[in-house]
Amino acid sequence: MRNLFRTLISLPIAALPLLAASPHLSAAPAMRPSDAVRLLAQSNTADTRCHILSPADHQQLADYVARAEVAAAQLEGVAKIQSALAAGKASGTTMACNIRTTIVVGATLSAARRAEKELGPQIAALEKKANAQKAARSRTASQKQVHVAALQVPSAHDQESPFSSLDGSGDALDLYTRHAAAYYIERHCRFLASNDTMAFWKAIVVRHNAMIARFGGAAVTGAKAKAAEFGSVACDGEAEGFVHAAWNDMQQ
Repeated sequence: MRNLFRTLISLPIAALPLLAASPHLSAAPAMRPSDAVRLLAQSNTADTRCHILSPADHQQLADYVARAEVAAAQLEGVAKIQSALAAGKASGTTMACNIRTTIVVGATLSAARRAEKELGPQIAALEKKANAQKAARSRTASQKQVHVAALQVPSAHDQESPFSSLDGSGDALDLYTRHAAAYYIERHCRFLASNDTMAFWKAIVVRHNAMIARFGGAAVTGAKAKAAEFGSVACDGEAEGFVHAAWNDMQQ
């Protein structure tokens, strides 16, 4: 699996003479998972500032950062990867918006795509392991909550679904909001297979553009902001059911 992170950086950058003096290049032969996460986070942060990539490519790079973080944590531990992630973000904020940064960002995205294509099953295996661990922790936490709740009298508010505010009137914009919220939850919780997550994202992009054409940018921005609020909900059974229902609906 460590070959993934070596491939991730060394293959594209090695072909770029402008980066011959870069510390990233010299470190590539000994690239560790945390190094790859740091560079991915650095490029993603720099692109957020400099707007080098298209919105779709930027979202893809952000997804690669999240996936690499999960996979690398299985190899080097959560604390070390979180530290690498923070270091990459800090470094990305200091990069100038120039041709050098453009090359680094583009090469990093190309490398991530190539690694995804060549080593997708290994990445998916690590993600599956991480998701299983997260689900086990969630079940344990839920059991503790049930034990505490059994000693209390639940109010009507306590019995509401966290997704009840997404019911809406059922028009196209409300439906987009539900689907977008499900995608944000999926990015956070990783309930679906990796290829389904990518297909989900592509479908949301298509739906997003259609909603702008129909309702206007301001309305869709508001709907997207409402959906994004659900990106940090608990990764429990209800959230998983919500994601699967939305994904099945998107495929019809």
